[in-house]
Amino acid sequence: VLCGLATLFGPAPGSADHRHTQLSYAVYSGGFQIFTLDASATLGPTGFSVESMGRTQGLFDFVLRFVLSARSEGSIGASGLVPVRYRTDSDWRWSQRTMTIDWDAAGMPTARRAPLADSYSEDRTPVPPAMTVGTTDLLTALLERVLARPGDDPCQGKAAIFDGRRRYDLHFTPLGSETLAPSGYAIFAGEAVKCRLDLERIAGYKIGGERGDLSVENDMSIVWIGRLAADQPPVPVRIEASNRIGRLIAHVTRARIETETHAVGAAIPAK
Repeated sequence: VLCGLATLFGPAPGSADHRHTQLSYAVYSGGFQIFTLDASATLGPTGFSVESMGRTQGLFDFVLRFVLSARSEGSIGASGLVPVRYRTDSDWRWSQRTMTIDWDAAGMPTARRAPLADSYSEDRTPVPPAMTVGTTDLLTALLERVLARPGDDPCQGKAAIFDGRRRYDLHFTPLGSETLAPSGYAIFAGEAVKCRLDLERIAGYKIGGERGDLSVENDMSIVWIGRLAADQPPVPVRIEASNRIGRLIAHVTRARIETETHAVGAAIPAK
């Protein structure tokens, strides 16, 4: 979910031009940077693509190296974003896995994984096909929150997600606004909207628990959304989550929105 949250941004849909947005984040735990995360989105008049990539850093990379990437593409319809294909690749020190999901015109997804048989996919509760109709992927669901119609609160409601193995719902709850103080860790300071995301597990989870899973243990994350400039779309400027590693905090460190670039200088303290 942390990797997906970085895509919670985007240019206004419906433009005659293609617009591209790129964001970078540094993820810390216990004061040490352990992860970098990059995300980008492109929207045109009738279609979109969004992707994210994260990789371990520093000592954490030496102990537990992994690279995670995800990409979603689809169409823009009257009812919102419609996923067509979603792919994830995970490259761990001890294994590599790929999952590809294609949605048909009726909203039914078909998932293909490689390798076909692996211990990570075994011993899970079943996901009936009827439970996946009309679902979306994580990246598309998060991107659509920012593309809410004028007057709508993007931090409300829920999204039905299918990732090829698991079926879950994401619940969005507004927590008001908060002013974030200047920091050498991030390029943002100022007022941001605070949003809570709760993950409700539906089906497809490991029987007896997710052994070795580094996903959010309490299935809850908080994201702060702010504008880097008055004329720019809102982007996630801070993300907090918890897992077996501990408390994770992600700060936005670089953003490129159309032709304008912001970047953290050399003032970030070494860890």
